[in-house]
Amino acid sequence: MIRVSRVVIAIAFLTCLFEPSDALSACISNPLGLVSLWTGDGDAKDVIGGNDGVMINGAEAGVPGQVGGAFSFDGDDDSVSVASNPVFDLTNALTMEAWIKLTALKSDQKVLSYWSPYEMGIYDDKLELVPSEEETHRNAPGGTVLQTGTWYHVVTTWDGATITSYVNGAFDRSAAFGGSLETGTLNFSIGGGSFGDIFFSGLIDEAALYSRALTAEEVQAHYQGGLLHQEFCVFVDGFED
Repeated sequence: MIRVSRVVIAIAFLTCLFEPSDALSACISNPLGLVSLWTGDGDAKDVIGGNDGVMINGAEAGVPGQVGGAFSFDGDDDSVSVASNPVFDLTNALTMEAWIKLTALKSDQKVLSYWSPYEMGIYDDKLELVPSEEETHRNAPGGTVLQTGTWYHVVTTWDGATITSYVNGAFDRSAAFGGSLETGTLNFSIGGGSFGDIFFSGLIDEAALYSRALTAEEVQAHYQGGLLHQEFCVFVDGFED
């Protein structure tokens, strides 16, 4: 559990006294159900849940991103690997979120992956959520065709009945899925498939996992905050972890 030091509280209080509007807009409030957040600001640390990752095969962190630093992947064999944890076994609802910037287009790329319950990726240049190996969302009509060299805010949600995707704060497409999710058997992965053979080409920033489906209003708010380069309101105790 992250505890806020008195120094941080004092600074925040003084900031609110003298610059209230700036203080309120400086960061995005952490939503309920936020399980893990990997910002990519220089390492693979999970600043929310303590599920720190390990950068594999030359993956980088701290390159210029949409919000601070970002992870960089060459699309060949690098990724961030996070040890499996029961908190990732989200059987009733979930959300995956990130800012991404593609450097190459491929038939299949993984943004976040926890095999085999769920994966968020880019398939045929469109955002998808694959739950328990079912490709219902992949085959849904519509969907934004993503391009290289552009930052996109991508979100996929599942509320127990429907998969919904959002690109840049706007509804992308949806598909019905009422099945149950399995528990994970491999590590959680950023920038590659958990099973290690499908990799992402480009940058991933502010990768987040939630134990519930974000609302459309929350997704839009996160997109707007990211456009202003706002981070989530994570305060780290200066004296204790």
